[in-house]
This record gives sequence, C-alpha cells and structure tokens, in this order.
Amino acid sequence: MEGWVTVSNIISPLLISMDRFILSNIAGASKISFYTVPNELVNRLSIIPGSLGKAIFPKLSCLNNYDESIKHQKYAYKLMTLICFPLCLFVYLFAEKILTIWMGSQFAGTSSTILQIMIVGFFFNCFSQIPFANIQAFGKAKYTAYIHMLEFIPYMILLFVFTKQFGIVGVAFLWTARVIVDFILLYYMSHRCNILMKKQR
Repeated sequence: MEGWVTVSNIISPLLISMDRFILSNIAGASKISFYTVPNELVNRLSIIPGSLGKAIFPKLSCLNNYDESIKHQKYAYKLMTLICFPLCLFVYLFAEKILTIWMGSQFAGTSSTILQIMIVGFFFNCFSQIPFANIQAFGKAKYTAYIHMLEFIPYMILLFVFTKQFGIVGVAFLWTARVIVDFILLYYMSHRCNILMKKQR
C-alpha cells in the first residue's frame, strides 16, 4: 500500500502545479499573475473540504458494515453540500468584488472570469474528498494511484495545447474539467469499494 501512496504523492503535486509552470513558460510572466491569484484563492479554500475529508477518514476506517459505511458517506455528502455550495455560490457571484478588494481593480477583469471557472471545479473537488477518504479507508490506495497515472499524460498534453490555443482562460477550463473527471473516477472507484464491502458481509 505504501508504494501506491508514494506514487500518488509524486504525481498529485505535479497535477496541481504544472498548469502554472507551463503557463509561465508559454504565456509569459506578465499573464501568469492573472491566473495564479484566483488559483491561490481556490487552493486556500481547499482547507475546508480537506478538513472534512480528514475527519471522515477515521470513521470510515473503523466501519466493516456496508450499511453503516453508506450511511456515513451520504451524511458526508450532505454536509459537504451544506458547507461548500453557499461558499462556492458566493464566490461565483461576487468574484469581481472579491478580487478587487483583495488584489486591486487590475485583477477585476480576466482574473474574475478565471475565478468563476475554477470555483465550479472547486465545488466538484470538494466532493472528491469523500470517495478519496473511502478508498483510503478501504485500503485501496492503488485505485487513487491508478487515477493519477491515468490523468497525468493526457493532462500534460492538453495543458500545452490549451495554453497555446486559448491562453489562461482555456487553462482554467481545463483545470476545472480535470477535477470534475477526477471526482467521477474517484466516485466510481469508491463505489467499487462499497460493492466489495457488501460482498464481504
């Protein structure tokens, strides 16, 4: 299991940081700040769903009962929605004002559009914490590693294409698309873990 965790620990930071690295090299330093500011805000907000994911992991690890596990997962999804949906809606609606107050009016244009795009991805990323926690609790860290390996090469290729063709807004759309795909794959793998638990009853 430790080997698979290591694989994820290597690939995951690359998936998170390569967009900024490629942008800075292709689009130039003059444009990168318009992307990194909303990106950094989204990263800071990630502590909220991340904390909930860490909180549910020990509970799921202790459960060997299928019905109880499903019950706690459903509760976690409801709680995540209750906390994160109002937050994401607020950021989406007031993206321009938030960036103007935080960084100044020069970031109120393109950066607010990028923030609106990325907050949609962030919403899905919030929910990713729950299947991720369930997969780890079930001892199937290799599933997460498989997902990261599957995503890595296509994402790197698309980053180059989207950066050259669509600039920073295109990269924001690509980032959001990746985290949505990430959630779908994690949810599927988590569902497989649930099925395995049900069969073990």
